[in-house]
This record gives sequence, C-alpha cells and structure tokens, in this order.
Amino acid sequence: MIQPVLTFAADTWILNQLTETKLLRFENNTLKSICGPIYDGELNSWRRRYTRELRDLIPMSQVTDYIRSSRLRGLGHIHRSGPDRFTSRVFTENIVGRRPRGRPHT
Repeated sequence: MIQPVLTFAADTWILNQLTETKLLRFENNTLKSICGPIYDGELNSWRRRYTRELRDLIPMSQVTDYIRSSRLRGLGHIHRSGPDRFTSRVFTENIVGRRPRGRPHT
C-alpha cells in the first residue's frame, strides 16, 4: 500500500541524489517499523533491524529502482506513439533558438 502512494507521478520527478536519499530513508524506516524490533542476544536488549537484514528478509526491489523502471516504461509509451502525437514530437524534435536573458515576464 505504501509504494503506490510514495511513487505517485514519480515518472515526472527529477531523481537527484537528495530525493533518492530521502526516498530510501523513508522506505527503510517504514520497513523497520513494519517488521518490528528483534532481540539481540549479544547485547541482551531489543534493537531495530539493520538495513541489510531487511533486504535479506524481504526480497523486494528498492523504491528508486521502481521509479527508474516506471520512467523507462513511460519513455517506451512515448517512443511507440505515432509521429503526429505532440509528446512524440517534443521528444524527437530539436530545439532551435535561445531563451531570452533574465527572468521571464509575469
């Protein structure tokens, strides 16, 4: 239930390092909350699971991998669309000219 809400319209996001870090941190914290703590016999106390333990326990791809695949899936739709479609033209045509200098007028 969390992944669809977390990745809503993610194929339009700019996935930079900061966003990727925040998404992975949220995903790991959510999985740690869902899986709950474990008892550590060496420390004689309860602790949260480590990220590598979660990845071994739950065979699931990371949310950033899912976002990358959804972006590729969207590009595939654009590539397969006809040449008369607007999205296909924007994707394939070259831009000529330069933008004016400074801030755009309101």
